[in-house]
Amino acid sequence: MSGPLTRLGRFAARRSAAVLITTLLLFLGLAAYGAGAQDDLDLSRWDAPGTESVEAAGVLREEFATGNPSLALLVTPGTGDVDAPEAVRAGRALADEVRRRRPECPRRRRN
Repeated sequence: MSGPLTRLGRFAARRSAAVLITTLLLFLGLAAYGAGAQDDLDLSRWDAPGTESVEAAGVLREEFATGNPSLALLVTPGTGDVDAPEAVRAGRALADEVRRRRPECPRRRRN
């Protein structure tokens, strides 16, 4: 008694040229069909208006003359809050250090 995979294997072995040609034609057909899908799969167009990420992208464009970040840092103050003078100084020092190591990072435009 032979199972379905055994029968499939025997069929593919007996008709190897036909299986190869059918596979190649199927591959080429699906490749041609899928070639136009790249534009539909572009994730950079998916925005949810009003979300923090969309607002952050707007700040990056307007204040920093750049697009989506290639580097993101999350920094939390040890004590106090982010508006404390020590936290502001530490944040500016960190930004200066990043700018020193990555000169392509733009400076923030002041109003």
